[in-house]
Amino acid sequence: MSDTMFDLGRRHSELCDADPVVKLARAREQALEAWGEAQEEADRIMAALPREARGDPKIEETSGYAAAYERTMRLREPVLEIEGRLEETRATTPAGLLIQARLLEAALPSSGDGGSRLLASIIAGLERMPEATRDG
Repeated sequence: MSDTMFDLGRRHSELCDADPVVKLARAREQALEAWGEAQEEADRIMAALPREARGDPKIEETSGYAAAYERTMRLREPVLEIEGRLEETRATTPAGLLIQARLLEAALPSSGDGGSRLLASIIAGLERMPEATRDG
């Protein structure tokens, strides 16, 4: 019996791994981590500068802040790209739909459009799942 449970668990894991939304969410996690680390570095450099030196381009350049800030901006772009793809990609598993639902929940308060693209992707994904459209 434990072999069967293991096989079921592995099959579920394989299905989730095949979901494009799950893959994108993992990529987003890695991109956010890299961006966060770069942001922390830039913040540390800025905090070490005397207040009167902040905003001075020459001092920001020589202190390394300008380069650190540029790095944060470069690392933010992939995060934004992945987030856009997450909004437009159809989930193929409940795990993928849950990821999108959580993103929608987080986006709704700040979204001017009410998260309509992400909501449309969630609905389309649900409609393609037989267990979600079966009459109860």
